Amino acid sequence: KERTNMLQLKTTTLEERIKQVQEQHEKDKSRVHELEKRYELVSKGLEFEKTIYDNLVQLNDTYYNNIWEIVHVGQTFGGKGDIILKHKESDISIMIDPKNHDNVNKQHKDKFLNDMRNELNNFKAGIMVSRGKIRGKKSYEEIEDGSRKLIYISHFKLGQEDFLMTLLERIHHQCVGKEDDAIKIGRAHV
Repeated sequence: KERTNMLQLKTTTLEERIKQVQEQHEKDKSRVHELEKRYELVSKGLEFEKTIYDNLVQLNDTYYNNIWEIVHVGQTFGGKGDIILKHKESDISIMIDPKNHDNVNKQHKDKFLNDMRNELNNFKAGIMVSRGKIRGKKSYEEIEDGSRKLIYISHFKLGQEDFLMTLLERIHHQCVGKEDDAIKIGRAHV
């Protein structure tokens, strides 16, 4: 009888341990699934950025005589945006922040604004493009933030980078015009 009790106790202890291991296994499986999903989203986001970058580089080479220096900083440098374009003649810099999201939330918009307002970046304009909706913004919206132009484009499709290049050229033209006006005003006061 004592041996039976001892075996029952060991069996109960082992069954409890098996149950704990199974529960932990389910938790671990769930966590792995969550991490895989997150990795997939990040990978697709990087792919979205890289495709936009590649298409901009090709358009710049084919139609704009490589007048823009285009750098994809992506996840490399925090606080710098994702794609930076600098006009080779005027040194005017514009940031493009691609978002491969269904909905771009306030946190992403705030980061975009912080990158834009960071004086070290010296961006004259910034364009946020999203595959989905940018919350609180129209499908296309331009606003002035101090001396900077901010453009938000929702429902952006890969292959529309020629539209982005047109915007870049328009923004550049406006910025150069403002700088020329400032120089003329400065000379008038001399």
